[in-house]
Amino acid sequence: MITIKQLAAELGLSKQAIYNRITKEPLKSALADSGCIPQTSQDGTIFLDDKCANAIREVYAKKYSGPDSSPIPGGYGRKRAKNGAASDEAVKVLLEQIENIQTMMSATANLANLQNELNQKEIEVAKLYGTVNALKDIVAQKDAQLNRLYEKYTEAVSHIKLFQAQILSLKKQLTPKEPPPDVHNAFHLAK
Repeated sequence: MITIKQLAAELGLSKQAIYNRITKEPLKSALADSGCIPQTSQDGTIFLDDKCANAIREVYAKKYSGPDSSPIPGGYGRKRAKNGAASDEAVKVLLEQIENIQTMMSATANLANLQNELNQKEIEVAKLYGTVNALKDIVAQKDAQLNRLYEKYTEAVSHIKLFQAQILSLKKQLTPKEPPPDVHNAFHLAK
């Protein structure tokens, strides 16, 4: 006895495919003609005796290709010789498309990274503009302070020059002229 799961594995099919084939034509009538009736257990497992399994193998082998076209050793797969070249070409095309998609996704990721870096740089530039503007304000304040100090300096220099002129004028006024001769002698006499 063999289960349809075991037979499916042997033929390279799914157990659902085997079940569908034994319940539909042409396999259903071929099994009935050979007196094969699948047995179902209480848990739902379908068993086939060796005679039924061999009949399924024979009918399947006649209808479909031999074991060499199946991906499973000893299994029976559909003939796909005509589709082999096309499927190889289709696989190549799909692989190229996958590679293109991967390249595009990589480029998109790189673009996203570059965009993030650009956004960061824009933030840094904005901060630097803020710093530059703050420094311009400080320079303007210092220029205003320097201008006020220069005005005070020029005012002080003009006052100093005025004071020097006044001092000179006072010195000229205070410098004694030659005393009169009799005052000079009187001064000597008083000594």
